[in-house]
Amino acid sequence: MTISDYTEFFKWWVIFGGALYIFTAIAVIFIPNFIYKIQSRMFDIKEETFRTVLYSYIAIFKLLYLLFVLTPYLALLMIA
Repeated sequence: MTISDYTEFFKWWVIFGGALYIFTAIAVIFIPNFIYKIQSRMFDIKEETFRTVLYSYIAIFKLLYLLFVLTPYLALLMIA
């Protein structure tokens, strides 16, 4: 594979991952009670604990997205 192939691959992962992150963040902002109702049916979890886990998920997702998707894409753009 060439550098342009890798750049194209990461470009699509940037788009997909960014859209997934935005969708998740919007869901957490606008419908957290609905998400909690669904999850509390499956797991016995307190709402305070659920919110902590939810915001931790958002933070970890953003960190991993920046580290493993966006950074390689930007590096590939710089060398291409």
